Amino acid sequence: MHPLDQLSSLQAYIRLFTDAPFWTPYVSQVCARHGIPCDQVKIGLPGTCPAFIVDDRVFVKFFGALFNGQRSFAVERSMAHLLAGNPHFPVPALLGEGTLNPPGADWPWPYLIFDFLDGKSYGEIRKQLSLAEKNRLDGTFEADWTGFAAFLAQQRDGCAARLAKWDSLPARLVSQVEDYLLPASELIDLSTPPHIIHADLTADHLLGQIMGEHWITKGLIDFGDARTGSLYYELPALHLDFFQGDHQLLSTFLDSYGFDPPPDFPRRALSFCLLHEFDVFTDPGFMAGLLQECGSLADLADHLWRV
Repeated sequence: MHPLDQLSSLQAYIRLFTDAPFWTPYVSQVCARHGIPCDQVKIGLPGTCPAFIVDDRVFVKFFGALFNGQRSFAVERSMAHLLAGNPHFPVPALLGEGTLNPPGADWPWPYLIFDFLDGKSYGEIRKQLSLAEKNRLDGTFEADWTGFAAFLAQQRDGCAARLAKWDSLPARLVSQVEDYLLPASELIDLSTPPHIIHADLTADHLLGQIMGEHWITKGLIDFGDARTGSLYYELPALHLDFFQGDHQLLSTFLDSYGFDPPPDFPRRALSFCLLHEFDVFTDPGFMAGLLQECGSLADLADHLWRV
């Protein structure tokens, strides 16, 4: 068995995907193929995919069989080409791409090489920023409802069972999900075009640095989950992770786009949280007490999304 075949097991994947010594020979092979020097290989902030910083100059990211890696590779590659040179989206330049194709391995291990952005993630240094500075940060994404509608239908099918398995929501709230979720016809506005959405706008995916007392954005990363769809789908990660549930930051963000929340905004937003591909209720800080306090999903929606 090829050493990389271990990563078809979730347990082994968790153990090895951030192991720089394990990955160094493969990173070196990729760099040599593209004529890139490779003296030091180190891990950055752990995400979903094996990804490594080379000499603080380039970033090499591999996509495995787990976590729908082939799609993530194709999506992130496409987004990198689409956003290249767009001044409104400060994303790292795509320097190279290919497939590792290890002899005898069960998976080809496609990879992407990006220019390395020398900055900290917003999540690492948000506590150093004033409220005024946080309010100054914003961004948006513009872009066939068919694919997104199919995705929502897939997420709705077995939604309560999935949430129960994740075990972040209390059982009393999970039992209300099927009756609470808005129908797809109320979650998709067919009178407007869909947007290109990042779909995972967490604090780890905005990089920058502090100069004086100000945050300077250097780049937005990790487009592996991007899709076309509703901008509401962008809100769970943005508000619950990036903003840490801060209502003032959410209001500032919505106001900056001239968005007037409809009366059903809390229920609509919570529906997208429940239907999200990822468990957005895992924050160990502000979320835990709130989930225990709320007796119903309506209460939770009001607490989280009242603007």
